[in-house]
Amino acid sequence: MLRCSSEDFDFDIIGHFESKDTQIFVDDYLSTHSLNNKIKLSGRLDGNSKFVKLSKSDVYIFPSWTEGCPTSVLEALTTGLFVIATNVGALPEIIKENENGRLIPAKDSFSLFENMKWSIQNIQYIRQQKEQIKYRAINSFRAEVICNDFSQIYSKLF
Repeated sequence: MLRCSSEDFDFDIIGHFESKDTQIFVDDYLSTHSLNNKIKLSGRLDGNSKFVKLSKSDVYIFPSWTEGCPTSVLEALTTGLFVIATNVGALPEIIKENENGRLIPAKDSFSLFENMKWSIQNIQYIRQQKEQIKYRAINSFRAEVICNDFSQIYSKLF
């Protein structure tokens, strides 16, 4: 997640690492390059602590290589976060370009970098969209809405 002020930003990585070796590598890299004050490793968060962290952020970055329909992206949208995500799984159905996020190709680090840079340069626009993003997400992705959509699709099939 990104939290920005003008050209400055804080980057917070939430979640667990694939292995302890990867976490050690990242910790060492951040220390060696004096990035501990800009990049935080929050680890796995759930419940209220997760939503508190999300609500204090501006952008949610989800560069997954494969995906179904990620709950974490829906949670980010319902807190009003602008999402930068890869165009895999259901994400192209969820992310509307420049309205609630931006889509990038999977495994494309340059595109990820360019879109992160864009989000920092356009942080005021992103913050202006926050309430609209939250409203659309809550009204589009509530369980009742999704169940009704599925019901209509299944009814047409039979």
